[in-house]
Amino acid sequence: MIKKNSLPSIKEQNPNEQIYIKKSLKYKILFVVVPLFLIAFTFFGVTAYFTANKSITNITKEFIGYKLKEIVQFSQEQGFIFESDNWIRQIRNNTSILNYTQKFTDEVFIIIPYNYKEITNENYQFTYNKNITREQLDQYYDLIKEQEDKIEDDIESYNSWLEVVSGDEENFVGLFIPYTELQSWFLLLVDEKMFYSPVDELMLYLFFIIVISLIILIIFVLFFVNFITRPLTYCVETIQSITYNMDFSKRVRILYPDEIGVLGQYFNNMIQELEKSYNQIKNYAYQTVLAKQKEEKIRFIFQKYVPSDVIDHVLNRSSDNMLIGVKQNVTVLFSDIRDFTTISEQLDPEELVLSLNVYFTDMVSQIMENKGIIDKFIGDAIMALFGAPAVSEYSADNALNSAIQMVQALELFNKRQTKIGKINFHVGIGINTGEAIVGNIGSEQKLEYTVIGDTVNLGARLEGLTKSYQVPILVSEFTKEAVVQQDEYLFINVDTVRVKGKDLPVSIYTPKLKSTLTKKEEKFYKQYHTAQLLYYKGDFAKAHESFLYLKDKDYSSYLITLYIERCENLIKNPPDNWDGVETWKTK
Repeated sequence: MIKKNSLPSIKEQNPNEQIYIKKSLKYKILFVVVPLFLIAFTFFGVTAYFTANKSITNITKEFIGYKLKEIVQFSQEQGFIFESDNWIRQIRNNTSILNYTQKFTDEVFIIIPYNYKEITNENYQFTYNKNITREQLDQYYDLIKEQEDKIEDDIESYNSWLEVVSGDEENFVGLFIPYTELQSWFLLLVDEKMFYSPVDELMLYLFFIIVISLIILIIFVLFFVNFITRPLTYCVETIQSITYNMDFSKRVRILYPDEIGVLGQYFNNMIQELEKSYNQIKNYAYQTVLAKQKEEKIRFIFQKYVPSDVIDHVLNRSSDNMLIGVKQNVTVLFSDIRDFTTISEQLDPEELVLSLNVYFTDMVSQIMENKGIIDKFIGDAIMALFGAPAVSEYSADNALNSAIQMVQALELFNKRQTKIGKINFHVGIGINTGEAIVGNIGSEQKLEYTVIGDTVNLGARLEGLTKSYQVPILVSEFTKEAVVQQDEYLFINVDTVRVKGKDLPVSIYTPKLKSTLTKKEEKFYKQYHTAQLLYYKGDFAKAHESFLYLKDKDYSSYLITLYIERCENLIKNPPDNWDGVETWKTK
């Protein structure tokens, strides 16, 4: 029996297994029906055999009994009255009896006296038409004696059935009748094989009838089962064709309007709906492939204009929330070419664009390598964003690294420019960190992914102040505090300023990589911070003295000159309320 869990899935079946599964129902029906009929035929045959055996045996017994009674009656009609010592010889010599008994050619007639055991004369002949050994007579005598209690005076009851097994190949069955006048028993025996030959012939006929009937039955059942299972076979073949070839155009053939036909009809309806769904899925898949190709094409094109992170962010958002902004902590970087107006006047447009393209390529690569995105190009200026769309705790570190690497890349760019006789570029970079609104800004017709807020404005102001302080990079105190890897940088305090449009002062710094500083430079910046601290405390004389000391050490720094001039001016014009903040009225 096939267990439910042992059936292989359709995908795991090979063609031979599929044929077996399709025909197993047919075999199951045969295995159920044929044994039932075989049991019925066997029961019928056995019943018929025993019934025929009993009937034929009874008839044969009656026939033998009739013959035996006929012999007894004939003997009585002869009126023989024999002496007990010579009656056997008289019967043997009586030709009428011998002639009468010889007509029973298939039977053996035997006379056994009651005193058979006392007769020792071997010349006595007990059998008349067939030789029977003395051992056989002894056996017959013993069998008769066992049934002596059944013998009565009525001759109709003077018959008893004997089945003699002699132990050799020749066995006999028959009847005996006691003959009291002769003080003996008359036996009429028949060969056992001959006696049961009609039953054997009947059994052989029954066997052939059963075999032929069973063959006819199997052929009929096969035809009937095939008639019944043919629709199921069509169902299985259709399912296999659909499964392996994904051909939903296949339909089950409806042969008969019965339950299987109804099942096939509903199956066809299901396949029809599946075909519709499958065609829709294929269409959706095709449209998806086309959309994916279009998306990749758009991504390839717009990556030149918009960072890939922004593209992913936009493509993953629904059109309903495209204009929704998010407040998050970001770092903004502004970079601008100094005196670009003068440079543009000195170069031809074609040469200017070519130089700008090379410059922008170098700058953008540094920003993108540090996980920044280009927010926009504003003429010759670059606005970059770190920590958006994906929030990152290293946004300040990444922006600071980008700025330092941009300055280094600019040095290589200027070397190439000098070799080919072109003008050099100088930049100022401002960086600020804080909360800002990030999202798609614009209208439904035109959107721009950007960032807005005071954080952005301060970053732009810092970029403008790089020219005033003559440093390439300026970062706010917020960016300095947000840097995770503090040990890698030396933040040189440039000033505390109040930029245009803001009331609160902010400390600004220019960063240096500690790994690039010499011990002499480290000592200088330490002394610079000491002198600056005196300046913030309002001790302008001592601060002036300290800055002059640094200048005498031949440190060519614009910041030293700037603070010397400030101290001299403050000494001449002492302030009423000193807070150490420099207020800038311009951008």
